[in-house]
Amino acid sequence: MILFVDGIDGTGKSTLIDHLLVQMAREEAPVTLAPPLWKYLATLARAEEFAGWVRFTPGVEIAQHLLAGMCRRLDDIGSKLANGAISSDTLVLVDRGPKTVACSAWAHASTGQGPCGARDSLADDVRALEGRTTCLTASATVSAVELVHPAADLILDRVRQSEEVTPDYERYLRAFADRMTVAGPWPGLVRLALAADGDIASNVRGARAWARRSPSSAPEPGRFFPL
Repeated sequence: MILFVDGIDGTGKSTLIDHLLVQMAREEAPVTLAPPLWKYLATLARAEEFAGWVRFTPGVEIAQHLLAGMCRRLDDIGSKLANGAISSDTLVLVDRGPKTVACSAWAHASTGQGPCGARDSLADDVRALEGRTTCLTASATVSAVELVHPAADLILDRVRQSEEVTPDYERYLRAFADRMTVAGPWPGLVRLALAADGDIASNVRGARAWARRSPSSAPEPGRFFPL
């Protein structure tokens, strides 16, 4: 099963994933963590390059690279499942699912430098990501948990505890948070919403139970676009 962990920066995606990995190790259950998204971005060689790249790259270009990279990431996961590099009974945890990446792309295109042409420039890229998700769900059990933020200001306060929040980054995070709120679930995926400010132990139990469940829920219909 593939489990996407969605949410904006600061909602606790990495913390939830770390706790899930520990919990499943205790259970001796097969689990693996998918490679991070930056490894699929053609413009980067190291994670440390991301901040500088974002600072000097037009927002729409960043968005297009994020969406294309996520397509390559899903292709890679699907290929590893198909050739047995990942066994079918392994839980694959993916930090940032299609919804998060698409909303992040939209936020970069809307707030970054250069012309803000998110609606016209990204529709085809998002449709390509929808198609990759459809291909993956045809060959594997796929779902998502989303850490839902209570308010952008609370998340910004949390982020400020660990890093500098520049005016540009704050503008991006607010746009990202707004888009995640209005976008709804990603088409074709079933989703469990968890409170980003909730108790971590409860969220781990909820996510673990969600991963164990029988895949009987109906996926969300429709398309992510129009924005």
